[in-house]
Amino acid sequence: MSQPSAPVAPIAPLASAAAEVPTRQMIIEPWAKREINIVLLGEIATGKTALVNLIANMCAGSTLEDLEEKIELSNEAGNNGGSQTIQPHLYSITCVNGQKVNILDTPGLADGRGMAKDIEHMKAIVDAIKKNFHTLDGIVIVESGYSYHLSPPLYSTLDNLSHLFPDSIADNIAFVFTVVGPPPEKPHFVTTSLREELQKAPQWSINNPLALWFKYQKKLAEGWSDEEHPLEELHEMTQHEYERAIEMLSQLFQYLDKCKAQPVKSRKEDGV
Repeated sequence: MSQPSAPVAPIAPLASAAAEVPTRQMIIEPWAKREINIVLLGEIATGKTALVNLIANMCAGSTLEDLEEKIELSNEAGNNGGSQTIQPHLYSITCVNGQKVNILDTPGLADGRGMAKDIEHMKAIVDAIKKNFHTLDGIVIVESGYSYHLSPPLYSTLDNLSHLFPDSIADNIAFVFTVVGPPPEKPHFVTTSLREELQKAPQWSINNPLALWFKYQKKLAEGWSDEEHPLEELHEMTQHEYERAIEMLSQLFQYLDKCKAQPVKSRKEDGV
């Protein structure tokens, strides 16, 4: 993938731990494609950047005890009532087996600062895809498990993105629901609220074990002692969610592996 002279989305290489720990292996099931290109879309505070962080750990072969922050947070804003991701940001993840995942993390939509900010984000997302991808394997919509339907700004963004491809992108879309508690709790999302072409898109849910692991480590350092909620329970839950995350991400990447890569129209083709 060629480096644009003035990219909208700065590339942030994510080195796998292969050089440090040669014996590490892929945690999630390997796929066939040498390189997979993904765009993450979603509303604000749905955990898109945290998902990138988890994928980077899984591709690096990190065990539960090895989970760590692997991405640059310079593109993240403070709690200002709007999207935490300032601009589209391309993360290039090299896995321990040599395969590569390029993920465009995008600002959250339905921004609390109004429609003008959403329109600004939409334009930046479209420009970033044009500048950074020749082909796209999938669009992953990251939604809160407490959402019931997609917001109008998200639909508008999908409409704008549809013009970037010669064929329908519907078969390259998947949903990941975050902020979901452990089973049997399920996302509240109503699939029938989706447009017809998206109702058959695959859906997965995840309770990101990265956040749970950091919470466990913090309580451990503080000497947490609570008979009703012992640390052992938190560790067991974190381990369980880590194993679920491996299964979920394996299925997601197997799906993306089978998706036909969609060519992205160049600026010239788009009349720019």
